[in-house]
Amino acid sequence: MGILTDNVNHPAHYEAGPFECVELTRLYPFMGGNAIKYVYRHRLKGREVEDLRKALWYLDHAEPDELRPSYTRRNVRAFGAVTPLLMSSMEVEPGCEGAATDMVVDGLLGLALPDNGATHLLRVLEHADWQGMAPFWKGMWELARGHDSGLTRARRAVSRRINLIESDYSDDELRLLDGWSAPPAAMWRLKARGMEL
Repeated sequence: MGILTDNVNHPAHYEAGPFECVELTRLYPFMGGNAIKYVYRHRLKGREVEDLRKALWYLDHAEPDELRPSYTRRNVRAFGAVTPLLMSSMEVEPGCEGAATDMVVDGLLGLALPDNGATHLLRVLEHADWQGMAPFWKGMWELARGHDSGLTRARRAVSRRINLIESDYSDDELRLLDGWSAPPAAMWRLKARGMEL
């Protein structure tokens, strides 16, 4: 059996998106990778609410750093090699070395965050509105860039989607399903439920 047709190693629900899910999840620690995996596939396996509840569980139980991409030892070693060079070229007042080092390292971290490719892949998913979850992908991108507020956005997106899926159809949605015109919000709600008209 070829690797691309192998449903164990390459199931269709992970390959259906703009890229294979594992390309992104392998860049994350366990908690972050699982939250991403369950949102990525939630419409593809037929168990939307179950998968979204699992994603929400990981978001609720993880620390923000567990939801950020992992960086390899090579990335960290590169930091260590560069920091002394930058520090040696700076004029620093005696007694302020620690603060200067912190500023240099913070600046390097800001530059290095996107290096493992996770931020690019998250942007691809956000702009494609993959699974209708652009706010989730944006929240995860914000977390990857070091902004803890991204966790709130990601949680809210998953929670709202669960509530929407479990809610009854509105009158406007029913009108659309019956072939009548309705406000654009009703069309959005139906698309968010997984229906394409």
